[in-house]
Amino acid sequence: MFYSLDVAITAAGHPIVVEVGDGQVSYLKEWGVAEFGRTVLRAIAALTQP
Repeated sequence: MFYSLDVAITAAGHPIVVEVGDGQVSYLKEWGVAEFGRTVLRAIAALTQP
C-alpha cells in the first residue's frame, strides 16, 4: 500500500506536513517499488541534512 505525503518548507526553513493521502493520485504507475523507495529516501535525506 502506498501513501502520499505533501511537505512544505516554512519561511524559517523547517519542513512541515501539509497533507497525507492514500496515494491514489500519486504518480506511481511507471515506478517500481524500489525506485519509489530510493526517491523518497533521497528527498527525506535532502530535507534533513544541514
